[in-house]
Amino acid sequence: MTSSLSDSFAKRLGTLAKLLKTAERIGVDWSDWQLPIDNHGARQNLAQYLKLGCPTVDSSGAIATLQLPEGEDLFRLILGDDFVSPEEVAEVYGWEYSEQQRVNLTDALPEFEALLRLRLKGCIVVATPPVEYTLMELRELDHSIISRKSSRWFIEENQRFSREDTLKAASWLVFRKEPLPNPRRAWWDELTDEDVSVPNAPEAAYGGATYNKVRKGKLREAAYTATSSVAANGNRVLVGCAGKEGVVVSESYRDDQTVPARLVSPIDRK
Repeated sequence: MTSSLSDSFAKRLGTLAKLLKTAERIGVDWSDWQLPIDNHGARQNLAQYLKLGCPTVDSSGAIATLQLPEGEDLFRLILGDDFVSPEEVAEVYGWEYSEQQRVNLTDALPEFEALLRLRLKGCIVVATPPVEYTLMELRELDHSIISRKSSRWFIEENQRFSREDTLKAASWLVFRKEPLPNPRRAWWDELTDEDVSVPNAPEAAYGGATYNKVRKGKLREAAYTATSSVAANGNRVLVGCAGKEGVVVSESYRDDQTVPARLVSPIDRK
């Protein structure tokens, strides 16, 4: 029993000696330990500091609280590669955003709680161009955005959606990286939620193509996005298969059919 107590006491002394030597190396003098020995309040402060896990103290002596980054830095921290910033978009397309647009984009980012929901849902957030585009304009802008083979039908004059539905300038698109579970059993009115709504054709085409251009083709090609755009024959327009030749634009579904979907929408659309 005595031997066990002696071993325990020796171990504590060894730990204390190590603490004193370590503290001395970073500038804590022997005299600095006298205050907590003599003063009850100082002992209480030291005990509380140690129990808190030795938090960071700033230059004024106050304990520094942990601060999360803000704005786009917070999105990069939470979403990683699933956040595509205006700088990354501008780099691949050669665009320039105005100073006011950059301010507006930062102000339009969702709150922290919404950001966490987007992360849990596997969503991607992409900045839109500095100017507004229709599907026809996107087709002419960059041939890698929309497959030329799939665009022959919507360039016809009667396909008004390709000239009237627009991709909003200097905004944010949110879309799911993966298709919804059992998508062919999900009815049209079940495809929206508080964070994501049904996109139009230029939003869906730009979102998928841009993510692949910036992230080097990391978006899976198999899923289609249901859009709010309507073709001349009354069918809903689908966008999908964002491969090397661009996204495919199709007119395969009606409102009364089930819709396989990866949803895209501006964050601020309500």
